[in-house]
Formats: sequence, C-alpha cells, structure tokens
Amino acid sequence: MSILAQSRPLDATEKFMNEWAAESIKANIATANSTLSQLLTLSTALTGSGVYFLNEKVLPPWALTSTLLLLFVSLLTCMAANMPNAKDVDIANAEEFYEYKRSTLILKKRKISICAFMIAASLLLAGSGVLFKSFAPSVADNPVASTPDHQNSAIAPLKK
Repeated sequence: MSILAQSRPLDATEKFMNEWAAESIKANIATANSTLSQLLTLSTALTGSGVYFLNEKVLPPWALTSTLLLLFVSLLTCMAANMPNAKDVDIANAEEFYEYKRSTLILKKRKISICAFMIAASLLLAGSGVLFKSFAPSVADNPVASTPDHQNSAIAPLKK
C-alpha cells in the first residue's frame, strides 16, 4: 500500500505567514544585537563611574568590589555576545540555516538576560552600600570609636 502525497499551492495567507516568520527571525536578531550594544554601553558607563568612585567615602569596600565585579562580568558578557558566531553552516540547506539563526537568537536572548540581571544586581548592591554607608556610624561622628580601647575601659578611671 502506498500513500500518495497531494500538494497544493500555498494560498495568500500561508505565503504571508511563511515570509513573516522568516523576516521575524531577522528582525529579532537585529533587535537582540541592538539591545546588546545598548547594554554594553550601559555596562561600560557604570563600570567607568564605579572606578571613578574608588574610595571608601561613597561605598564600603564590599559593595564597591562586588558592584565592579558584576559590572565587569556584564561588560564581558555583552562583548562576547556581540561577537559574530563563527560556525560552518551550509547555506543551501534551509533547515540547517534556519536552525543556526534560531540558536543564535536563543543564545543572544540568554546573554541579554544575564547582562540585565548583573546590571540590576550591581545597582542593587551599590544602593545597599550607599544606604549602609549613610546609616552606619562613622569614626569622626563617634568620639568613643576614635579613642584606643584601653582608654574606654571601665577600669581606666580607677588607675588615675
């Protein structure tokens, strides 16, 4: 028993949907590249401003170090995602080419999510560091903290 396949020409709606699907992947890859470029610019600007504030007056060391580390990793991730994906693809094979473009888009979306998460986490750490620094007592405001421990002890007045 043989099964004969019957085909028919595509109607206007099916043809439109096929063309739209192909154009949509192209547009999504271009949008992902644009988003990665903007995240790269943002990561670079935030890392540069973080390096500018490399003093303990603005942020505590733990917040500054972790913020700069997250921003730098975000910057490297954006740069790596913007690099061309060099892979041998047979352009004549439409399915292989489609799968290559689809996997490229998925990879770029993952890198966008990673970069956005790292930027958000670094801003959250920087904000918590600023809050910690503003509410933590400083040595200049607390005269007891600036004197040596042996002068603050309870027996110091007894020895005089």
